[in-house]
Amino acid sequence: MTAQGGYRSEMLMYYEDTDLTGAIYAGNYFKYFERARDEAVGIDVLKTLMDKEGLALYVRKMGEMTFKGGAKHADTLVVESSVEAPSDFRLVFKQRASVKDRPETIIVETDVEVVCIDMNTQRVAKIPTQIREALRI
Repeated sequence: MTAQGGYRSEMLMYYEDTDLTGAIYAGNYFKYFERARDEAVGIDVLKTLMDKEGLALYVRKMGEMTFKGGAKHADTLVVESSVEAPSDFRLVFKQRASVKDRPETIIVETDVEVVCIDMNTQRVAKIPTQIREALRI
C-alpha cells in the first residue's frame, strides 16, 4: 500500500520480457497491471474465493493504455494502483507504471474496470466483502 491509500507493486524486468533492443514488449504491461491488481487484493483472498465460492475477478473494460516511455531489461518496474467502487458490482483500478530509478516519470497508464463472475452461472456477482475489505473500500 502506498502512503496515498493506493497500492504499489515492484517487478524486476527480465531478459525474457524484452525485445531485441532491450525494451519491454508493450503487451507485457497488461500482465504487470494484472499482477499488481492481484497483489492489491491478495493472492490468498482471490484463491480462496475461487476455490470455495466459485468467484473470480474478470476484466470487463480496459481504457486506452497510454505509453509515454518504456522500461528496459534489469529495470525495476513500479506499478501504482488506486481503486474505486462505483457500484456493488464494479471496481475501477487506475494504474500507472514508472521505473524505480525514475519515479517521477510515468511510462504507461490505464484504467481497468473489473467485475466479479460466478464461475458456475457465468453471471456477474456482487464484489465480495473479502475483496472490499482487502482493498479497504
